[in-house]
Amino acid sequence: MFLNKKKKPTSINDLKKGVEKAPKTQIEKKQKELKPFTKTILSGVRVVFWLFIIFIIVLGGYQLVRSKQPKIIKEIYEYMPLESESDRAKTYALSFAKAYLTYDGAENNKYRRKLNEYMTSGIKFPSLTMNTSYIKANDVMIWKVDPLDNNHSNIIVKADVTLKSLVETENSYDDMGQKIEKPKMLDKTLYLSVPIFINETEVAVNDYPAFLSVKKNISIAEDPITDEEAETSEKKKKIKAMAEDFFDIYYEGTAGQISKFMKDNQDDIYVLEGNFKFVELKEFKLYKDGADYKLYCVVDIVQQDTALHFYQRFKLEIIEHEGKFLIKKLSNRIFDNELGGEDD
Repeated sequence: MFLNKKKKPTSINDLKKGVEKAPKTQIEKKQKELKPFTKTILSGVRVVFWLFIIFIIVLGGYQLVRSKQPKIIKEIYEYMPLESESDRAKTYALSFAKAYLTYDGAENNKYRRKLNEYMTSGIKFPSLTMNTSYIKANDVMIWKVDPLDNNHSNIIVKADVTLKSLVETENSYDDMGQKIEKPKMLDKTLYLSVPIFINETEVAVNDYPAFLSVKKNISIAEDPITDEEAETSEKKKKIKAMAEDFFDIYYEGTAGQISKFMKDNQDDIYVLEGNFKFVELKEFKLYKDGADYKLYCVVDIVQQDTALHFYQRFKLEIIEHEGKFLIKKLSNRIFDNELGGEDD
């Protein structure tokens, strides 16, 4: 007797096994066979593409360097320092600065003769009547070199000086123990711009040296002087009065005070912080420059501790604005020492 067996229901696992065991068609076999080959081709194309990009970049950089290489090499081999910034010019400037800032009232004539050895003719000296004045340059060093061309430069010298003050005193005692007052000896640092002319055979200081603020140097005047018609006497008087007021502030005042004389708020003009005092304008030559003016002047200043006088030359570019005369630019050192024009 046969028993009727119930058919076992199909499970999900049986269905999966059926799918896994199902034979693949010819198309699926071909697709499987083509996939590795296609991947290889794509990988190869990518490698070739990036190699090409790298090649282009390297080639471009090489061509750029190659095109500039002769110029770079030429500049390296052909560059030579200007004569005006040579060691000979620097040594001369240091020697002059030491002589210029070393003065003993007992050797007045010796001081003048010494400076005459350095400076070209036409440079005037102030009257040296204070026989008790004393200043000595202890150490001088090159602070900066501003070459103007092969034969002209401004060499700024930093000088550490000792000076005898005629204003401040200090207590001392004589051999008998008596208290006495004597001038106080002060140590100061000054910055002097030395205008150098140099060629193959000579070196000279060919204009007035200028004391500068260490913060920033005033600019150098290089443009030629044109002898144009001077202004009316009335305007000349006003411009001269403005210049005198300006130099009073320039040597003793503050940056805030000096700004009222300037056309724009110029951060590159610094006062001399009270080391010097303006005395008077020794030379005053005014020229018309279109609607503006050019003033060339030599000022007499005095070092306040020693009462020693020095001359400095300036050029002021001046404009008239709303009834006032304002300074557009301040410069020192003029190439042409023969300043023609009208004196006041």
